[in-house]
Amino acid sequence: MDPKLVADMLMGVLRGIGREPVGDEAVAIIKHCREEARTEVWLDTELFWRRSPLWLFIRVSLQLTLDRAARRRGHGNLEQPTSLYKAFMIFLMASVLDRAVSGHVSHDLLFFMRAKISRRVVKLGS
Repeated sequence: MDPKLVADMLMGVLRGIGREPVGDEAVAIIKHCREEARTEVWLDTELFWRRSPLWLFIRVSLQLTLDRAARRRGHGNLEQPTSLYKAFMIFLMASVLDRAVSGHVSHDLLFFMRAKISRRVVKLGS
């Protein structure tokens, strides 16, 4: 079976069930998906590393949910609609780092995790 047929059928069903967005309900989110070429030394081949489509789906769903909840409560800032999402991602990464510190993770990896969180905190503050 052709995946395009399944996707077209699914979109038809969703169109029948759903409704048109009203006002500012329709929020566009742009996610840049980059592919990185990584050379595996022990395989002597070049593999393409792709981010998981499931992880992309989870991130977009989380961002939409947090943005809509903030707008409903009147906390939505139209210039910075993703600040709640970014703050949550910093919290999540800090929680992972906290668990990594208590586990057996190398110091260089902990340093890189800390640097990534620090960059995100600085970007969120500016």
